[in-house]
Amino acid sequence: MGKNPEKELIQGLVEKNKIFSIDSLIKSLECSHRTAQRKLASLDVYTSYNSNGKYYTLPGIPKFDENGLWEFNGVRFSKYGNLKSTVI
Repeated sequence: MGKNPEKELIQGLVEKNKIFSIDSLIKSLECSHRTAQRKLASLDVYTSYNSNGKYYTLPGIPKFDENGLWEFNGVRFSKYGNLKSTVI
């Protein structure tokens, strides 16, 4: 199986910053907004439940607390997904 250079680039972006926005992904991949959305859909990512879901991170990065929540620089993530699923 060949390496996926785009996935490696995204992993490098996350390792450096822990979280990333779609804008930073577009800049790193030098691609359109739609292409960046497709790349995100093909990955297993967590989406922030605050900041209008603007930020993403990869599994293994968040250290969720006993409630399944993780915060980094004011951006919040839930292991359950969106805010509605987290409350339920």
